[in-house]
Amino acid sequence: MYIVPDIILWYNIIKKVGDIMPASKAQQKAVAKYMKNNYEEIKLRIKKGHKQPLQDVAKEKGESINGYIKNAVQARYKADTGEDIDL
Repeated sequence: MYIVPDIILWYNIIKKVGDIMPASKAQQKAVAKYMKNNYEEIKLRIKKGHKQPLQDVAKEKGESINGYIKNAVQARYKADTGEDIDL
């Protein structure tokens, strides 16, 4: 009975410490290197006023706007080619 409150307390302490500790320069550099080596970027431009509605729908679906757009592209790609693409 006493273990659960201790675990919850420990988790909350770790969570609070994690919230205030920024990523180190080495961590930032490692993430940047990983992103450069494993991903490409495509810039998407939309008309003013259309970003928020997309964000709202994505949030309703439990997705980020990036995930929402990627899923839309994957669906369209499959419809056009009949093949799956892992973005």
